[in-house]
Amino acid sequence: MRAKFCLFLALLFSTSVSLSAQNSRQYIKERIGEWGSCRSVAITMNGGDLALTGRNTCAGRDIPRDLQQTLDELIEQGEYIEDVQLTEKGSWLVHYGINCFRWSNIPRLLEKVLNEYEMDLDGLEALFVSEIVSSVSFNDDGNWILISNERILSSPDLGDDIEEGTRQNGEVLSAHMTNDGLVVCYENGFMLYGDVPDKVREKLGSLKFKVYRLKFLPDGTCFMADKDGTNYDYYM
Repeated sequence: MRAKFCLFLALLFSTSVSLSAQNSRQYIKERIGEWGSCRSVAITMNGGDLALTGRNTCAGRDIPRDLQQTLDELIEQGEYIEDVQLTEKGSWLVHYGINCFRWSNIPRLLEKVLNEYEMDLDGLEALFVSEIVSSVSFNDDGNWILISNERILSSPDLGDDIEEGTRQNGEVLSAHMTNDGLVVCYENGFMLYGDVPDKVREKLGSLKFKVYRLKFLPDGTCFMADKDGTNYDYYM
């Protein structure tokens, strides 16, 4: 009897988590439909979802409370929110303004790198910043990648491969990684590493616009958009 009861609780919990994920995904899909544009999303299997459009209009559901509080604060201050990263375990990063970041529980080496960028913004030096970060992504296994207009930094030694890709595909724009896969977006194409779902590959092959921001999950859920979010597509 005890074993059956424990199994029942496990199934009940699994069902409730699944329904929560469906609800948060449906919520951001409805907001995107209302906006008619979307620059980026932060999507997870079970850790909440959010969507971002315009300068700093954001809609999220079931995301960590400290992330929501940070977004609310930045929106109130009128900051331009560039992108948001969120993992299944609740680690998050908000990229806003020029090379400005807020985060929680990200890989330590990435944290050190981001602190160096923020130190460069102190004082008058901020008026002469030439290196602009366009993309930061990380996963729950401690891997990360940062792309700017001057260099590529990463924990797995992918920098050389990604820079090699610029010879074929032009300027590197952004990247997104899960625990199992990585997609790098270039001016004229993509490079895929590891386990990238077939649905993501299918979507990338059918798009008619230049992808600046891409997010995906192991189950094939994905989102792609151009830089201002006027053109976008998703599978959710």
